[in-house]
Amino acid sequence: MGDPLAPTSPVPLIAVALLCGAMGAGYGYFGADPHASLTLGFTVAPFFGAATWIEADARRRGVALVLDWPMLGAAVWPVAVPWYAWRTRGRSGWRLALGLLAVMLAPAIGSLCGGLVRLFQLGAV
Repeated sequence: MGDPLAPTSPVPLIAVALLCGAMGAGYGYFGADPHASLTLGFTVAPFFGAATWIEADARRRGVALVLDWPMLGAAVWPVAVPWYAWRTRGRSGWRLALGLLAVMLAPAIGSLCGGLVRLFQLGAV
């Protein structure tokens, strides 16, 4: 069946983060406000993507998680993500924690970068 400690593929999670970050960058660049449902979708998708990835990774590693992990993980992610990374990877878990936090903040980071690019192009800064 394979190595139970083999990493779970992060490709779908990275794809979601890139898509949501690009959407955030586009809206930040043009200074437009997306519809509320669209904002909710591309803001929440990385959180649930990361929670789903953590759930699959925990299952492969044999770490017990709570029953409704994706919802709980999305609600308390500032504490849950570093805890999970430390619990499963030890001291080297900081890289995983930073990566997962970057994925979850991809729309905000994209929006900020898009807005800054627009400001620099306009010569306002």
